[in-house]
Amino acid sequence: MSDSKLTKEQAFLAMYAFLDEYYQATKSDDVGGLLGSMSLLSDGGSADPAVQKEWEEAIQKVMDGSVINPAIL
Repeated sequence: MSDSKLTKEQAFLAMYAFLDEYYQATKSDDVGGLLGSMSLLSDGGSADPAVQKEWEEAIQKVMDGSVINPAIL
């Protein structure tokens, strides 16, 4: 695995793929609902604009360093 950086879009798709694999394994209704909200429309927008806003806020927290690495808790 390389150390190259992901764009916000690539990171979103990686998270979506991870959650989709989890959903396929567990059939969790909660994860399925989240995936539905995260789905992208043909115009590139989110099926649920609130989820898109929350994703952007999460990215900003990571970029600001305000997310604590759980490995060091």
